[in-house]
Amino acid sequence: MRLVTLLTADLRAVLERYANGELSDRDVENWANLVEGREDIQVEENDKEVLFELANPELTQQLSRARALEILGKT
Repeated sequence: MRLVTLLTADLRAVLERYANGELSDRDVENWANLVEGREDIQVEENDKEVLFELANPELTQQLSRARALEILGKT
């Protein structure tokens, strides 16, 4: 059963806070891991790849301000 849906706006808000220096890359990674691992949180289909990237920087790429802004331009 899905209790909550993570909206694109929610993902954008986290990335904007990171880009503004309010969150560290580790904060974003920890948040993404918590969301990604939850069966009861539905993620919009177009956001699953971004969430995976944020949760797994060792498999994808380390989050940087430039990358956050790039993602924000796509979503």
